[in-house]
Amino acid sequence: MLNPQSKINDVVTEAELRLLAEWSVPDLVQVLNFPEESIDLHADDYVIFHERAGRVIEALLGSIKTDLITVRFGVGGVVTDLNVTFELNEAFLTNLWRHERPISHWIRKESDDLMEVAILGRSYALAAASLDVQHMSGMDRLEAIENQCYDAYLRQIYLRAFNLYGIFPLAHEELGIRGIDPWMQVAAAKGIVPARCTGRQLELFARRQFRDFKIPFEVYSILKHLPHRLSIPARMKVTDWAALLQNELSASWLRGETGQWLEKALDSITDSENSDAQGYMLGA
Repeated sequence: MLNPQSKINDVVTEAELRLLAEWSVPDLVQVLNFPEESIDLHADDYVIFHERAGRVIEALLGSIKTDLITVRFGVGGVVTDLNVTFELNEAFLTNLWRHERPISHWIRKESDDLMEVAILGRSYALAAASLDVQHMSGMDRLEAIENQCYDAYLRQIYLRAFNLYGIFPLAHEELGIRGIDPWMQVAAAKGIVPARCTGRQLELFARRQFRDFKIPFEVYSILKHLPHRLSIPARMKVTDWAALLQNELSASWLRGETGQWLEKALDSITDSENSDAQGYMLGA
């Protein structure tokens, strides 16, 4: 007679399916059920990923202003982080865009090739992260499912795998603050109202719209970085981004600036036709 636990072990959960739809992992359930064995099995592929990702970042370094932008290559793809306080005056934006624009366009253009590299390290990173969460929580995958806390368990695995492995990984204390949060991205994928949503959801909307050529780079950059005008706790709450942008637009007029890109960003989130963002794209 089959062990009923073995049947549960083979089941792919709804959350796993949503993550798999965005980031392919050929043997995800096996990796999460048997992380120690999977680390050994995928170690060589991770080394290849790390070498190839390192060469990509090395080639980019000559064109990156590293005190302004950090480019990371993890198992979820390439993402960028801003190393300075985000401002909305024209002088700051002009300087930022001089450096950020070519990188963002390049990431979008090369997204398929970059994902082919990223997937090489994905199973190893997920296995290592799974083992870390297993030790931290005292539960394996099956126990987390049975205890009805698997979504939170899975989120922690993906958060670690996608941010702590690769080239220029995050520091552990930066998890959930910088980088990407895959589980939250897919959990928030549907029904986003960009004029009133959380900071993560606004970033998701911006990435999706830019990927699909629905907004210009300048609007993408403003929306992507706008949550960083707020404190970390405030970014996690639903915010009236339209009101915030309207205030910033008025302030730009008082400075004698045109505010044209702030106005276009405001238009992009108040246009009801643009409120159907779903899914997540390769970070930029």
